[in-house]
Amino acid sequence: LLLFAVGGLGAFLFFIPGKQANKKVYTETTRTVTPTQARQAAIAELPRAALSIPEWKDASISSDDPFIFYDLKDRPICYMFTVLLQGRYAGYITISARTEIFPVIGYSTGKPPTQNIGKALEVAQRVLPSVNPAPQLLFLFSDMGDPYLAKFSSTEDPSSFVVVRLQSL
Repeated sequence: LLLFAVGGLGAFLFFIPGKQANKKVYTETTRTVTPTQARQAAIAELPRAALSIPEWKDASISSDDPFIFYDLKDRPICYMFTVLLQGRYAGYITISARTEIFPVIGYSTGKPPTQNIGKALEVAQRVLPSVNPAPQLLFLFSDMGDPYLAKFSSTEDPSSFVVVRLQSL
């Protein structure tokens, strides 16, 4: 495991070469919340969120597909939905993809961490030049702050990858 801190940006990278164990796809549907169910939860949360973010009083959830974030075992862990106000970006809301996690993980009027995927790719290419430009999005509960990550795999050796923290860019 190799940990990098890039410049003054505080972008932390994890480079993990070598072989990965065979991945199991999480299929236990009794513990998985579908994107449709998560969208319903996001819509239901908007009036409560508007109590602390008054400008969301008349907001709506975008009809676009949510960003899906995964845990380290490749199981969906949360969905990120865009919040719209009069058709314009007003923030995002993150809803759990698992029944054992409280439904609403968080929301913000700030820029979504997913907007930094392009910057994350540039950072990943500094460490691993032959990187697949389409990352797997990860979400980790931790005390390190930024839970939103992008995992870029090598195009030459799929068992090698770089993980970049999205909000620190």
